Amino acid sequence: MSVANWFQEFCSNLRMDDNVINNVSARYKQITKRINLDYWDSDSETNNSLFVGSYGRGTAIHVSDIDIIVHLPYSTYERFNNYYGNGQSAWSSPFFSVKFIEPPIPYSTHILFLFFVVLP
Repeated sequence: MSVANWFQEFCSNLRMDDNVINNVSARYKQITKRINLDYWDSDSETNNSLFVGSYGRGTAIHVSDIDIIVHLPYSTYERFNNYYGNGQSAWSSPFFSVKFIEPPIPYSTHILFLFFVVLP
C-alpha cells in the first residue's frame, strides 16, 4: 500500500459514519425546532440556527463536538444576564453549555452560542 493510499484510508477512518451524521442532523432539527417553538412561535427545524466550528466547516472527525449558533430574542439575553452572579450558567447542563455573545450595541435580537456533545 502506498503512502497516499494509507493516508486516504487514515483520513476516511477519522470521518463520522453515516449513522452519526444522521443522528446529528436529527438532534439539530429537534433542538432548533424546540427553540423556535419556545422563542419564535415557529415550528421550523432550520430557522434561527447554524452549524459552526469543525462540523459547520465540514472538517469534523468522529470524536468532534457539535457547535451551533442560535438566534434568540434580546429579551432572553436580558433575562439571564440580570441574574445575580453568573446567570448564563443557568442554561448549562452536563451535555451542553451556553454562552451569550455580546454585540457591540444592543439589537432587537441576540445571539446565543450553544455547544453540545455528540453522544454515541
